[in-house]
Amino acid sequence: MTKKRLVIGIDPDVDKSGVAVIDLHSGEMNLMSLTFAEMMIFFQSFKDDKSVEVIVEAGWMVKKSNYHAVYGSAGQRVAKNVGENHRRGKDIVEMLEALNIPHREVLPLRKSWRGQGRKITHEEFCQICSYKGRTNQETRDAGLLAWINADMPLNIRNRDKKTIK
Repeated sequence: MTKKRLVIGIDPDVDKSGVAVIDLHSGEMNLMSLTFAEMMIFFQSFKDDKSVEVIVEAGWMVKKSNYHAVYGSAGQRVAKNVGENHRRGKDIVEMLEALNIPHREVLPLRKSWRGQGRKITHEEFCQICSYKGRTNQETRDAGLLAWINADMPLNIRNRDKKTIK
């Protein structure tokens, strides 16, 4: 059995998906926003590589959505965007299968952060992952997905400023 050396998290998006690469030997994380075409080129170098595990956020696995509460053209736009993102995620999984790269589809992480829509903020992400650099919502989501699935330590300060390890 091959020992894992990289965990890659992907937050699928139609325009640019968030991609996070964690080197399990050094603990170093790199974040990227890639188009589907750029992702295809990026993953070519991992073809048949059993030391890599890719974690894909699979929103299509969620059994119940709350988008039915949005009516009219706004609701249609939200539904269209969600459907396109789900399709992009399924395309990514199909690409990984064609390249014979080990991967798992996982449910989206629970939103329990301080950002808008309870999404993780830049500050929270950098604190948890000791990351220094720029982020956007897609790269933070991919990074958190990779971090948790790589069994990296979560250093979180709660509202009372106590550290949880």
